[in-house]
Amino acid sequence: MTATARQPIWLTEYADPRKLKEKQVEAMCINLYRSVGVWVVKFSQPHKASQTLGIPDLLCYGRSPLQKFWHEVKRYGAQPTAHQRDFHSRLAEHGEPVVVGGLNSAIDALDRLDIAHFEPREGHW
Repeated sequence: MTATARQPIWLTEYADPRKLKEKQVEAMCINLYRSVGVWVVKFSQPHKASQTLGIPDLLCYGRSPLQKFWHEVKRYGAQPTAHQRDFHSRLAEHGEPVVVGGLNSAIDALDRLDIAHFEPREGHW
C-alpha cells in the first residue's frame, strides 16, 4: 500500500481552471506524475506532427508494469475528438487504461492504480 503523498503547493494554488490552456493543464499533470515517481513520455506536439491520429498526449509508467496508463489531457470542458475516442477504444481492447481530463483525472488515476493517494481536495476539475 502506498503512503499518502504530501500535497504539493502548486496543487492548491493556481488560477481558475476554466482559464487554463491545455498546455498548462498538461504541465500540471506532468509535474504531479513526476512528483510521485511516475515516468512520463510526452507525445503531444505544439505543431502539426506526423504521428498516429488520436494518440494520447502522455504515456505514464508507475513502479510496476500494472501501473502503466495513457493520459489524454483536456482543459476544463473540452472533449476528445473522434480520432482520440477511436484510439482510446483500441487501447481499451488491449487492456491499456486511458485517463481523459485534467488534474482531478490524474489524481484519481494515481489513486486507482495505487501509485499515490492524496488528501481530499477542493477546487480541482
